[in-house]
Amino acid sequence: MDTQQGNVPNKKASRSHRVWRKSEEDALMKCMVAEISDKWSADNGFKLGFFTLLEKEMAKIMPESNIKASPHINSKVKYWRRTYAKICDIVGLSGFGWDHVNKRIDVDDDVWKIYEEANPKKVKEVGGKRFPYFDDWEIIFGKDRANGCGAEAPA
Repeated sequence: MDTQQGNVPNKKASRSHRVWRKSEEDALMKCMVAEISDKWSADNGFKLGFFTLLEKEMAKIMPESNIKASPHINSKVKYWRRTYAKICDIVGLSGFGWDHVNKRIDVDDDVWKIYEEANPKKVKEVGGKRFPYFDDWEIIFGKDRANGCGAEAPA
């Protein structure tokens, strides 16, 4: 390998990365919502064996996908949990809300610009995007976060 010209291998690029199809994500979410219960839910996530159960259910629904508990389901659920947490953190701030119809953060443009200046990374990750699984995430991850996310006024 010629390292003098800067041809150093990129560790991230060499790591395998699974690109999920929408149908696979839909199937995983359907399985998670169907199986989530006190039996599988723990104070800090999921009990041992839950992802293995999901792997078996996914194999029944989509045998050609070859989705495994580790690393596939594990990494997808971690990503979903982090995204849910970011959305909840933002929605919990003054001036922000959640648009239940369009499944996106609801905020005035001026408030968004101020937030964007202070948090460019978060804005890039969640700004203007739709999150169709948000209601399901509330069911699955909601117990893990007591921050008022998803709370509604009496009206």
